[in-house]
Amino acid sequence: MNKTITIIMLIFTALLSGHASAAQATTWDQLSSEQQQILSPVSEQWASMSTERQQRLLKGVDHWLNMGPAERKTAAERFQQFKQLPPDQQNALREKFKKFMQMTPEERTRLRKARSWYQLLPENRRHELREQWKNMDREQRRELIEQRRLTRPMMRDEMLRRRIP
Repeated sequence: MNKTITIIMLIFTALLSGHASAAQATTWDQLSSEQQQILSPVSEQWASMSTERQQRLLKGVDHWLNMGPAERKTAAERFQQFKQLPPDQQNALREKFKKFMQMTPEERTRLRKARSWYQLLPENRRHELREQWKNMDREQRRELIEQRRLTRPMMRDEMLRRRIP
């Protein structure tokens, strides 16, 4: 894999990785050789970076180092797709990510499950659902979301009853 893409992806991941914990600034000499190698593109700016930014970058480095080869490949491909987007779409994605990170862990889990369910649908069904959503006005969408919130526990209970003999 191209080292530059890897480093750029690492930095991008770190910048979007959310809030850093309150910690002391880290000097360049305190970094491991592996961390220094990955962060070499920002070595000259390291000392002048905020502690928060340093911590986000270090978190990104740790995340990157713990990824397997397949995960790294996927991350690099997604970053390339992101770089191809116009700036307004990049900013929109950053905002969506920020909102996602502000959700509770339960809300994020629910959203991930819903996305997984959606991805398992046949393409024609996904297309139908997208078209239905596009044709709804804001009020209709709000009502649908509220209806699903109210019926979800009933649907779950019904499914559990069907499983129990």
